[in-house]
Amino acid sequence: MMKIPIVLGKKADGAFYAKTLQEPDCCAEGRTKDEAVKNIREEIRYRLEVCACAWLHENAIEIEVRREVD
Repeated sequence: MMKIPIVLGKKADGAFYAKTLQEPDCCAEGRTKDEAVKNIREEIRYRLEVCACAWLHENAIEIEVRREVD
């Protein structure tokens, strides 16, 4: 399993954002924290070009919230 550390934060407009610590330009947004985490997982999968036929599938990516920013 691949563990990806992220930072969660809240923007001035009330939306939440998530970004990886290893690749700061890998980020995503959502209306809720859960949606932001779901969207960052999808972005990570896209960047890794993971598909159903690959050895690394969706459940192989674990998101670890290292820090939350207000």
